[in-house]
Amino acid sequence: MDFIINRQSNSDYLHTISLYDSFHLHYTPDTPVSIYHHKTSTLRIIGYAFDTREPGIPFGQRATVLFEEERFRETVEYLNGQFIIILETDERLYIYQDATASIPLYATESLFILTNNPEKAAMETEEKLSRLPSNVFLELCQGEYILLEDNLLECSDREMEVELIDLLKNQYKYFKDKSICIDFKGNKYSKMSMAVVGPVLFNQFLYVEINNRDSPAEKLKRENAEMIAHNYRMTYLEEYNEKVAGIMKRESSVHLKNQIFSSVYEWKEDGEEELFSYISINRYRHHSENGVINLPLYDPMNSRILIRMLSQIDVGEKELLDKITRQLYPALNFYDFSRGQSLAKTVLQNRRKLSQKEAETKKEWSFYNKASDNGFIVSHNLGGSHKLNGITVYPKSPKIKKTEVFSLEFLVDTDELVLIESFYENHIDESCIMVSVNDDEYSINHFKDGKFFNTVGKLTIKMKYSKNRNSESWKKAGRLKVSRL
Repeated sequence: MDFIINRQSNSDYLHTISLYDSFHLHYTPDTPVSIYHHKTSTLRIIGYAFDTREPGIPFGQRATVLFEEERFRETVEYLNGQFIIILETDERLYIYQDATASIPLYATESLFILTNNPEKAAMETEEKLSRLPSNVFLELCQGEYILLEDNLLECSDREMEVELIDLLKNQYKYFKDKSICIDFKGNKYSKMSMAVVGPVLFNQFLYVEINNRDSPAEKLKRENAEMIAHNYRMTYLEEYNEKVAGIMKRESSVHLKNQIFSSVYEWKEDGEEELFSYISINRYRHHSENGVINLPLYDPMNSRILIRMLSQIDVGEKELLDKITRQLYPALNFYDFSRGQSLAKTVLQNRRKLSQKEAETKKEWSFYNKASDNGFIVSHNLGGSHKLNGITVYPKSPKIKKTEVFSLEFLVDTDELVLIESFYENHIDESCIMVSVNDDEYSINHFKDGKFFNTVGKLTIKMKYSKNRNSESWKKAGRLKVSRL
């Protein structure tokens, strides 16, 4: 693929299309260009696209709505694929990229030149060519850069999850008459992507990039990929050669590759390090090339509306990917992509995990019931143990949110003296953990040597952290011992 948009003739390209305002689109024979007309307007697409709402319908039948300015912005939100749209309408010339700008687009500041090949274009101009981000919409005639705003969706997390899965579950229909080369990775995103195309998964191509055959992790990935390829009758590939390229080109193949979740970012807040997976339309990695496999790229999530939902849904990345896989193609959950395990071994491990979880749940409820018998009502985000004439509690999980409230109530019929003790103090940040007893609030430091309370009826203890925490040490810091004297 090689193209340039400018106002000059260019003999380096075999094909040329004249555009509005003396612009021209020059491109090579291997550059896919589709053209649609409506009245006096023309829509050209470099690459391919489909509407995630109706992926089984040929794009030409959906293209007419793109000519209506009031519906254009809404419609392109739902487009997936790898594309650049060139729209000529009402003496305007618009350029629009897919959600992750998976076809690299470089432009001069004047917008007189746009291309995916900046090295070649640099010979035609002295202006600097810069890579355009995916959230910029161009109007060439006026030389305008239009920032696409990422407005918040006004719906609940549950509603967004339902719509997100609705927009994923039928995408396979676009590929019913095409071949897919799956870029296999040992992670949940790779599994989710395969789940989206689950109904057309059989007899496809599975490509595995092996960098170090002596690495235990690479060996597991290869064993897992071989097993999945065998079970789904896929062609297993560790190298992409001319023979394979010829087969795929004849079969109108696409390359299923992760464009979205590239890594887990390290987020630092006031010196506190935490792992924080985040999604932002402006922070997606951009591919300058397709890598060793020269095929059109496909990522199920490469749609602006899906990206906006991902950025808003208040749920962990892994949990959401698991949920999508579970709903769209649950059979894949019997493969552990990261460990390269067989179906039988995975089922056996799941049984063990279930038995372990059952034992832990019984132990938790035994703790809560015994606490209740002794006059203590404990919130379910607390764990602990019983002591003679008292109880010790602490956060049940090391993953603690600053909005979380840990509560303990002590119910008594008579006048009693209660001792509350902590096992942690922090003189640098005394407000790191705050403990309220009835209506009075204290730093956890105040309880290091123990603090007495005289109570009749009910004693309410609540604990909150000032920041999000995720470590065993911070879980341990929130340990409180309550003794009846």
